[in-house]
Amino acid sequence: MNSNQHKIGFHLRLKNGLTQLIREAIEYEINHFQFFPIWPHTGKYIKLNGPDFQEFMTLRRKHFGEQIFLHSSYWINPSSGKKTTAQVSKGLLKKESKIAKALEIKYIVLHAGTATGFKETPEDPFCKAEGIEALARQLNCLLKNESDVQILLENTAHGNKSIGGCFSDFALLKDKLDHPEKIGFCLDTAHAFAFGHNLIETDAFIETLNKNLGLENIKLIHLNDSEEPFASKRDKHRLPGQGLIGSEALKNLIYHSKFESIPKIIEPTETNKQVTQKSITEILNWK
Repeated sequence: MNSNQHKIGFHLRLKNGLTQLIREAIEYEINHFQFFPIWPHTGKYIKLNGPDFQEFMTLRRKHFGEQIFLHSSYWINPSSGKKTTAQVSKGLLKKESKIAKALEIKYIVLHAGTATGFKETPEDPFCKAEGIEALARQLNCLLKNESDVQILLENTAHGNKSIGGCFSDFALLKDKLDHPEKIGFCLDTAHAFAFGHNLIETDAFIETLNKNLGLENIKLIHLNDSEEPFASKRDKHRLPGQGLIGSEALKNLIYHSKFESIPKIIEPTETNKQVTQKSITEILNWK
């Protein structure tokens, strides 16, 4: 496998089965990858039996350790105050944690969601406090008797009722968790930039992360550039170096001594998903 010291991998899309993911990762010579547990065109969950599953397990054990990340489905909103949404999210999160365990995947990347369904007040017009409470309840319920998976909460680009654009949301959440050691974080660089965090001031940005998340709790970085302007609150990825963050700021971040050992995942979008072997090699060999 590629010995790239900065551990850059890719989000891969299900096309022909689980085994295809492993073979694609090996072909690209990436150290690790991320994928959704659902088929993109049908919305159905992957099957955890049959020849494809068995071959996937054989190859993942041979080539990958804790280097595969499962990204939770976008149907899950663990911060909602709507009863039906909360119940559905609870069931889906439990189901996806079972899938992760069956695939021997330790980390599940989860969007914290939005604080919908709560009564707005002048003191808290976006219901952030109640949304964070709801998120804590969901995570405490899931992780009460869970030791095989760790949830990685991802920061968001969006404002208003979205949880996790402000890193302080996660600082408040940590105080409400029964098992904070079972929660980690996934830093998305495009989301941070689009929300309004200044990545160009690398040391100050890292200090903000350390204050609110704890650098030791960041287990994954989504290494994405942004097509949308700074503080736009809009989420649209570009390949690293091809967006408004730029290669210099991203390089300063991923090559920083505090971040060099953290795995990085690039998430190509629908508009730039045709990543060529040449572009992969160029990014993997960023200097």
